[in-house]
Amino acid sequence: MNQSILPFASLCLALCLSAASLTQAAEAQSGRFLGNVLYVTPAYQTSLRAIIRLEPKLPVWVRNILPQQAFVSLASQKVEVDGQSLEVFDACRPADCPRSQLRLVFTPDGKTAWGLVRDAEFGEIPLGKPSPALLEILRKPAGRI
Repeated sequence: MNQSILPFASLCLALCLSAASLTQAAEAQSGRFLGNVLYVTPAYQTSLRAIIRLEPKLPVWVRNILPQQAFVSLASQKVEVDGQSLEVFDACRPADCPRSQLRLVFTPDGKTAWGLVRDAEFGEIPLGKPSPALLEILRKPAGRI
């Protein structure tokens, strides 16, 4: 390679890598999976633990979602509610998704969470005192916002 082209090629490579990382950062609030987010982000764990603790009657798989992570999930979706950008996760009990589902909504920093359990045995259980606008999002079918 020509010596005068080498600095230019290095600059182009650096710009391409920077653009790729900016694109990934912009998409950080959608397309993620709940298990990965809970595994690497303490704020999400803490806020989820807080809303689960407040509800005495939950399906076992929801109660144990943090220590066991025995669930199936879809990729997250970004939604805006009352001017606030939020991330929505759908999960369900393995091999029993139609009968036991959980939808969670988190703030971008993961410090606040709301949820809705839909279970054939336990019924519909809101978590974290969601607003009417959030309940509307939480009640939509899995994978749909």
